[in-house]
Amino acid sequence: MNIKNSKEIYEIIQYHIDNKMLLNVERIFNNESDIICGFPIKMSDDLLLTTVVNDFHNEGFSILRLSDITDAYSTETIAFYEKICIAEGLQNEIRQQIIKELDDMHQILLQLKSYKGFISIQCENQINKSTFYLGEIVTVEDDGVNFKDIGIDGIWDDDIHKITYEDISQITYGNKYSKMYYKYSKNLI
Repeated sequence: MNIKNSKEIYEIIQYHIDNKMLLNVERIFNNESDIICGFPIKMSDDLLLTTVVNDFHNEGFSILRLSDITDAYSTETIAFYEKICIAEGLQNEIRQQIIKELDDMHQILLQLKSYKGFISIQCENQINKSTFYLGEIVTVEDDGVNFKDIGIDGIWDDDIHKITYEDISQITYGNKYSKMYYKYSKNLI
C-alpha cells in the first residue's frame, strides 16, 4: 500500500483542480473510510471545495478539511467514469458553486448564510460519535456558528446549536437530501 504524505495529496488535488478532472478523496473517521468522488474546484491551505458525484449525477458541493484527507487518487475506472460525467455535463456544475473565498470556516459560513436552502454541517471527528446537523445558519461568530437544526421528522429542534469551527469536518450544500428537506419542510411546517 502506497501511503501519501500531505504534500503529495495536496499536489494531486491541485493537479486535478488545474485540469478539471474527477478525483476520489478518502478520509477516515473511527476506523471507517469515507470516499468522496467529485470535481475539486478550489483549495486553500486548509480546506477543499469539491463537487460530489454519485451514480453519474451531481450531489451538490462539499467543503472538507485537508488535514482529514488520507488519500487522493484517480484510477482507470475513475477516468472512464469521468468521461461519462463530463459527457453528461456534470463538470459544468462547478460554475454553480457560491463559495468565492475559502480561507477559513468563519468566512465560508458567512458566505453560506445567504444561501437559499439547507446546509449540513458534520462533526465526524468526535470519538465514537459523529454529529450531523441539517438546517440554517442563525449567526456566525468568531469561534463558531449558531445553527438551527431540523430533525429527520421535519420538525425544527427547539435549541440553537453552537458548533465550534474546530469540530466541523465537512459542510455540504446543494445536494438532493438537503434540497428535499428544504422544499418539504418549508411547505409542511
